[in-house]
Amino acid sequence: MENPIQSRYDRAEHGGSKAPSVNNPPDRLGALVAIVALTYPVAYTYVYFVGVAGAPQIVQQVVYSGGKVLQFAMPLLWIGWLWLKGMRIANDTQDAPLSLGRSLAIALGFSLPTVAVIGVAGGLWLLPAGYLDVAGREIREKILHYGITTPLRYALLGFFYSVIHSYLEEYYWRWFAFRQLRRLTPLAPAAIISGIAFAAHHVLVLGLFFGWGSPLAWLAGVSVAVGGAFWAWLYERSGRLWMAWLSHMVIDIGVFGMGYWMILAK
Repeated sequence: MENPIQSRYDRAEHGGSKAPSVNNPPDRLGALVAIVALTYPVAYTYVYFVGVAGAPQIVQQVVYSGGKVLQFAMPLLWIGWLWLKGMRIANDTQDAPLSLGRSLAIALGFSLPTVAVIGVAGGLWLLPAGYLDVAGREIREKILHYGITTPLRYALLGFFYSVIHSYLEEYYWRWFAFRQLRRLTPLAPAAIISGIAFAAHHVLVLGLFFGWGSPLAWLAGVSVAVGGAFWAWLYERSGRLWMAWLSHMVIDIGVFGMGYWMILAK
């Protein structure tokens, strides 16, 4: 995958002077692709969690799998279409990307305290006080429906989402959706808008599990938006997608750890 922090100009070819990049897609087309990328996940999530909620299990599985395949194929289809048209996406240059060590420190400095807060607040307050009981019952019913009935199966589910799915989300949200926005807007609005869009489908799921009136659902939704914006910023400033993935993965591991106590440990 192309490093997002690459110049719009070919400095080597022009002795350090700035020359226009080759044949970028029109801004209107890029904006349309960005809108689709930002809104598709919440639309798909609504169809899966609400539209086919009462359908047979095979229908739900087909909708879920098909929707995910389409989502993660979308960036490849876009890049493939650009290649066939002789175009490419060139991003604004970043003259001073973060070093590897500093990027790693920032990534873990964001995710490890977040996991600590999840563990302390959940384990010492929310779980004992019963604030997670309703969501726990809803989530338990959902995963039992798919055969996640033992700690081992739950661990495998957690591994998939924390390690594999989190990378796919970073590839989709940061490498694709954020890059599309970044080509059209400065860093701050691109990071904020992509972070809010990233949170939208999480908010839908949280509202269904916790209840739309639950402050916890909205607090968690805002936290996801902050995380999405942070990972977009980290991706651009470090030039390394795996940094955002590492930070994302650590938090997901913490979330699934808390989820175990919510839904299986009782």
